[in-house]
Amino acid sequence: MAIGRTKLPHAVGMVTFVTTHALERWIERTGNTSKERALQTLAEHLEKAEEVELAVQYRATALLNHDLKPARYLRSGSWIFVVSENGGLVTIHRGTAKRWVRLGAKPVPKRRRPRPR
Repeated sequence: MAIGRTKLPHAVGMVTFVTTHALERWIERTGNTSKERALQTLAEHLEKAEEVELAVQYRATALLNHDLKPARYLRSGSWIFVVSENGGLVTIHRGTAKRWVRLGAKPVPKRRRPRPR
């Protein structure tokens, strides 16, 4: 079954098209009333977005949840855009969770409890 997609008027960074699912989520979460306006605001956010990655402890779960298909992540404000290898915007998340880190950031070491004496 083919995934529905909408081609962007021009590629925005690594994103060349938007899946129907991602566009529906964007319209639902932003309250845009028209597809054209939704694509315009989405493109504006994508132009400002910077690439981020999942913190190490969340990567295996993300791969399992997405049928072992790798993805790249872009952040614009509190939005996280999930982009497939072929340039498709697959879905959109709120990026307030601590699972998103700057690209290439070193993992934060776990805090260890002091040993009881």
